[in-house]
Amino acid sequence: MKKLVLIGTLVIMLLLLAGCGSTYKHIEVEYPISQYAKYKTLNLEIISPDGVDKKELKSFRETITSALQKRGISVVNVESPKLIVEILNFNKDSKFFRYALTLTVGGPFTQYTSNAIEVKVSIKDKEKTIEEFKEFQEFKESIHNWEDLKRTVANRIADAVYFAH
Repeated sequence: MKKLVLIGTLVIMLLLLAGCGSTYKHIEVEYPISQYAKYKTLNLEIISPDGVDKKELKSFRETITSALQKRGISVVNVESPKLIVEILNFNKDSKFFRYALTLTVGGPFTQYTSNAIEVKVSIKDKEKTIEEFKEFQEFKESIHNWEDLKRTVANRIADAVYFAH
């Protein structure tokens, strides 16, 4: 009986180690081009507050465009329909400040990040809002890695457009 308990414990520990030992890896997903998709081509307009870094804004636009194109939605220069991404908060934290804060104060700030993107997303057709995505009304996202944060938000926007009905 003792051997059975010991073997069972070892098996459970091995399963726990195998399950917890892996790390998250981004998996590329092939989206089928749906004939039922509501939007096949869009014009992308990003509205941002003053003071947002133009280089970061351009990179965010390219990330959104790439995410849309993976889902079979073309971003072209047409008058309508227009995907409006209104940036309410676009904050990239200083790695130096976070590192200095962690060294001086210690533990709790190792998990802290001020990376944040807050957006509102809608689709307009000739100045009339035809679709406002409710999931972005109270949307705030914060992730340590800035590039992962941009990619996550862009993928959520692209998914909302892809699955719009």
